[in-house]
Amino acid sequence: METLPSLKKDDAKNLAQFNKWVDEINRGATDPQLRLEPMPSPSRLAPYANAVTTELIGEVGEELASGRLVFLFNPDGVKEWAGERRCVLFARASLESEIANDPLASEVGWSWLQESLERTSASVTALSGTVTRTSSESFGTLSERAPMGVIEIRASWTPLDEDLSSHGAAWTTLLRLAAGMPLEADVTHLPKRDRA
Repeated sequence: METLPSLKKDDAKNLAQFNKWVDEINRGATDPQLRLEPMPSPSRLAPYANAVTTELIGEVGEELASGRLVFLFNPDGVKEWAGERRCVLFARASLESEIANDPLASEVGWSWLQESLERTSASVTALSGTVTRTSSESFGTLSERAPMGVIEIRASWTPLDEDLSSHGAAWTTLLRLAAGMPLEADVTHLPKRDRA
């Protein structure tokens, strides 16, 4: 009778370490207005992968921002990552159309990510990403809709901290910044479109 091969000692150790890091990320990503939902993980990027998605919901039930966070672990390391672990995030939020058209909006969006990492004391290397902003105006039977804009932030980095709670917290902090929600009194945000 054939039996399935058991996990190698290193495989079991790596899986346990990976699960520990995933738990830390999820613990750091707690926010009363967010509910993390698991989503299919990319299977070709690393031997170990975990992905979650979430929406930031406002007081009247409207979506203010949404995003996903993927955590990758390759015990052999990846040259482009400059390490064994990688956080990959996506954040999306609405903006007033005129703000989305401002040439500095992309730089502001990137500064939100940097501020989020700084606020949570997440130590990273090999940080990279893109900021995309679009605006749209409706016509015909939809002409009564107000012009709207959208900002999307895609980024990845290699965490240097052993405990990854701060990296989960950085992601949710970015979502709050992008949604224009206050963190502290000294935070300046881009105005959002009227959601009334």
